[in-house]
Amino acid sequence: MQINADTTYVQRAVLIILLALITLSFFHSPGQGDVRFWLKWIETVDAHGPFMSFESRERTSLGLEALQEAYPPFASLISFSTAKLSHMFSTDYFTALKISLTFFLFLSSFIFWIWTRDFFITAIFHFSLLLNSVMLVYIDIYFVPTLILSLWAIKERNLKAFTIFYSISCLIKWQPIIISPFILLYILNIKKAAEWKQIDFKGITFSVLSPLILIVIITFSLFGMPFLKSFASAVTEPYLSGDALNFGWIMTYFLHVFFPDKFGYLIEGEANYIMTTSLKLMLIPKLLFFISYAIAFLAFFKKEKSFENLIYYSLVGFLAYFIFNTGAHENHLFIIFGTDGKGLGFSRVAGVDITLLFSLLNVVFYLLIWNRACFKWNRTNLI
Repeated sequence: MQINADTTYVQRAVLIILLALITLSFFHSPGQGDVRFWLKWIETVDAHGPFMSFESRERTSLGLEALQEAYPPFASLISFSTAKLSHMFSTDYFTALKISLTFFLFLSSFIFWIWTRDFFITAIFHFSLLLNSVMLVYIDIYFVPTLILSLWAIKERNLKAFTIFYSISCLIKWQPIIISPFILLYILNIKKAAEWKQIDFKGITFSVLSPLILIVIITFSLFGMPFLKSFASAVTEPYLSGDALNFGWIMTYFLHVFFPDKFGYLIEGEANYIMTTSLKLMLIPKLLFFISYAIAFLAFFKKEKSFENLIYYSLVGFLAYFIFNTGAHENHLFIIFGTDGKGLGFSRVAGVDITLLFSLLNVVFYLLIWNRACFKWNRTNLI
């Protein structure tokens, strides 16, 4: 028994070292085009503080209002911390950004392992998020630790802790809000409208609504109107597709091919963004999104409110958003899988957890589509 235990510890140590080496091997990759935006954001927040508490006219002249409206306010706090990190280590903003992304990746994996106690699934979890974060320098990894903690809390029915961690996740990036209707059903724990009398309204008000309202009030008092504007901006993005390989991207391609006079020609075979507020163009993908999302929502409504069902139908709802909704970006396919530590046993393809397959799809997507971003771009142009 001692030999087996020692062997297990050695295997885990080797796996951790391997994870660290592979992760650090991507540390100097320059990332994708949005890196320029992150660096400008860090520079601006470093100079003027995370709360941007100066005159609106000055914000506009410096371009800060656009920065604030692009993401929720807590992203500014992380950017500010990243700027201070660069001063602490006497390094440039880009290196500090990479350090923060690496830290949040390992923190996410550590929390995931503490919850699941499964080294193998944690390793796959880590690798599935590595390319998005450290390699391509997207900032989605920042909301992962608190999102995992929120899922852990809601599985244990600790609604206060869930509300705090989930709110923080949404205030870093808005994407977690997409699954909030499914979470609401899970909390209400009913299968039909006639069961509404069974709902613990008092407990929900005390454990969910009260802390949520308090968090919103505090956030609004610190960040002001840009807090609300950032949410409005997120739900009204004019892109058919933000480089996501989805229905909107297919529409974008064909509009370039068949209506080049209005939308422009393909450039070296590539379809550039199409920004539009045309109801004719937006209506079909929006309808497909709402219909598919509603089907997933109603299906979960009629099912047992188990944690496994919550994860499964939240995944279906999120994929409905990613595939059909306008304004979805390539990095939004950012999925946490197997969160019960054993996978979703009832939803397997060829014996493999379906959520694991989607996570691997995420990795393959980045490898095929964005490999040029990390291996051919010149980092010196980013700083």
